[in-house]
Amino acid sequence: METINPAGWYSYMGSGMPVAAGNKKGQVRNGSVFAGNMGGSLESRIGQKMAQARKQAARVIRDQFDTDSRFTTELDRVRTLNRDMREEMARLNEERKGYVADREALKDIYGIGEDSREQQELELLRRADKAGKEMRLGDLGREELERIANMGELTEYQERALAYDDIIEGFDRQIRDLQDIIGGNSRAIESTKLETVKNQGMLKALDAADEILAAASDAIQGMLWEEARKHIQEEMEEMAEAAGEKAEEKAEEEERLEARREEREEQKELTELIRETASDLKVLQQEIDRILREAGLVTEDAKGLLVDGII
Repeated sequence: METINPAGWYSYMGSGMPVAAGNKKGQVRNGSVFAGNMGGSLESRIGQKMAQARKQAARVIRDQFDTDSRFTTELDRVRTLNRDMREEMARLNEERKGYVADREALKDIYGIGEDSREQQELELLRRADKAGKEMRLGDLGREELERIANMGELTEYQERALAYDDIIEGFDRQIRDLQDIIGGNSRAIESTKLETVKNQGMLKALDAADEILAAASDAIQGMLWEEARKHIQEEMEEMAEAAGEKAEEKAEEEERLEARREEREEQKELTELIRETASDLKVLQQEIDRILREAGLVTEDAKGLLVDGII
């Protein structure tokens, strides 16, 4: 008979991985990982991992169930065999009773009393036969041995009674053999049942199945964390790249603003220069007008002078 004691294995995923529904792809929030949108390849790997674990767990339980079924089948077979042998023993006992009755009937047929010489000699022969078979002839006394030696030929009653003894003894041997077999089978059944209880095969198989599923759950959680880590790293790289581009844009914008500030300063300086120049021209015109007035020239005359190239 076989026993099974699987090492390691487990119908649940244990605590599994914490999942926060509604998070974005691969997002980690409050220590939870959401894998809902991590891509078909990851979902496929997770599905394959769980399918493989469930298949392995089911195989462990199924193998133990098959082993237990074989135990049960074998025990049922032995119980059926014992039942059949008990029925055979009952039949042999009934048949034996018939021969015992026929042997007792010989006394009436031959008129033999319990205290008769023939009956006493028959009992002595029976004791001697039993002692010889058991190798215990020393149990017989000297006087009994001498009586046996001095016996003449057996009477018809004695011969027939001893023949019945042989037949009845044959039944006894068969019954004893069946009893021995039944006793051995019964002890084997009890021993097997006790060993099965001690081994706790199905409980161990269930524990092994749980360990297999728990290991798959841990592996899946590792896959999710690795996928989340890769995704976060990609997002961080994208954010760093975007921040670099934004910094460049800011620098360019600052350059443009600086150029505009410089342009405004130049325009301001030019405006100031124009303003100062206009002011100087105005003063000059006023001085010219004063000189002309002092010279007694009118404005039209001054224009004529300008035209003539005098001033």
